[in-house]
Amino acid sequence: EARRNDVILPAERVFFMTACWCEDENIIEKEQKFKLKTDKSLDYVNRKLHEWDSKSWADWLKNIRRYTIFQQHRRKLARQRQELDDAFPPNERLMKGINNMWFLKEGVIAVKRSDQYHWIGTFTFRDIQPGLSGNDRSHSVQSESCS
Repeated sequence: EARRNDVILPAERVFFMTACWCEDENIIEKEQKFKLKTDKSLDYVNRKLHEWDSKSWADWLKNIRRYTIFQQHRRKLARQRQELDDAFPPNERLMKGINNMWFLKEGVIAVKRSDQYHWIGTFTFRDIQPGLSGNDRSHSVQSESCS
């Protein structure tokens, strides 16, 4: 049994869950390059749209077709960038783990009841260190905070 404040957990398995990525084929590096490329394209489109916004109405009307295409392109790039951030969080939210794995630093603590996980808190990784048992698969995780 575990107690904290007004919460009591019966003796059972507690799961620490977070996202992870395998570094095969340098997926993190490729993703970072794609983010940079997307950001550069988005900056270019935003600059062009800003230039058109500062022109006279007559100039703006002459270029309305191109303006509309750039608006659509900006929405597409922004959506792509958001999907990249959802799939691959920024580096400051990741940590290098064991066996060429990357882990999301934040996670949830859960218990499993009736084939469902119930979140009971969150945690943040501070470090992953090789275990002291001599077993290559043994590693300890130091948690910075739990709530």
